[in-house]
Amino acid sequence: MPTQIPLWVTLVLAIIAIMGPIGGALIGGMITARRDDRRWERELEREEARWQRETEREEARREREIKREDHRYWLELRATTYTEVIVHWRKFTYVGHGIVAVLKLAAKKGVQPEMKERYSALKEAEGELRDALAKSELYSTLKMHIMSIDARTSASNFRRSVSETDTALIKSQDASDNLAETIANLDKCNKEQVEFARAIKNELETPNGTY
Repeated sequence: MPTQIPLWVTLVLAIIAIMGPIGGALIGGMITARRDDRRWERELEREEARWQRETEREEARREREIKREDHRYWLELRATTYTEVIVHWRKFTYVGHGIVAVLKLAAKKGVQPEMKERYSALKEAEGELRDALAKSELYSTLKMHIMSIDARTSASNFRRSVSETDTALIKSQDASDNLAETIANLDKCNKEQVEFARAIKNELETPNGTY
């Protein structure tokens, strides 16, 4: 009599037969999904790296643009304030030349010079020059700042020597030394004005001038 296979064995074999392909499909799907995940991660990493490079290039471009704009802004400010300095310096020396001419004539004739209005004009011109120099120093380089200090000193020395020469002439004293000092101080102002203008030209024409 043939041996009869138990029913449960048949069921187990059937289940195994069914689960095998399903399990294989599941495992294969998991492997495929994992492979796809890794591929996606690599794509994300490449995309992130590309985005990072583009961001860095854009930031570098913006930084260069900001520097150019900043440099242009400072140059415009310097050009404006330096121009004011030159204008007021020329006014100061113009008034100074008129005063020296009057003092020379008074010393030659031995008379008292009419200096009240001229001296007031000189003080006014000096005040305007000082204001212009102070404004320019807000934006100037160290070199121009030092030249501004020298300019104020020279203007002050000239005005002082004018006052001393005028006082000597009023008192009918020998004013030759005072007059010589006044002329020398005015010559120094003229020289420094030329040097200041030349320094401005060199600075503003330099492509990468100092901030």
